[in-house]
Amino acid sequence: DVLDVCPEAYYIMVANPVQGGVTYLQRKYKNAKIIGMCHGYTGVYSITDTMGLDRKDVGFEVCGVNHFIWLTSFRYKGLDGYELLDKWIEEHNGEIIPNDDVRGS
Repeated sequence: DVLDVCPEAYYIMVANPVQGGVTYLQRKYKNAKIIGMCHGYTGVYSITDTMGLDRKDVGFEVCGVNHFIWLTSFRYKGLDGYELLDKWIEEHNGEIIPNDDVRGS
């Protein structure tokens, strides 16, 4: 048991289902230091792919905890990507965009 060998160690869970796994482990091992890390930021690429933007030109920053993340910076080719996103939404308002990859890329 990791609590016997190294009681100050942190267990960082990155495999899904993060929320369920972390909740279970925290309830079962009350003294364990458990952190859940979600890779949800990759969903940004689903948006930029839909917009037709080249991933190598996309820069972004996210912050948050688990599945509660915020896109705090979005840039495309070094410029403000939010303006581009606003324009894209205005031009495609009401369209149904297929989403074959619900887990991001």
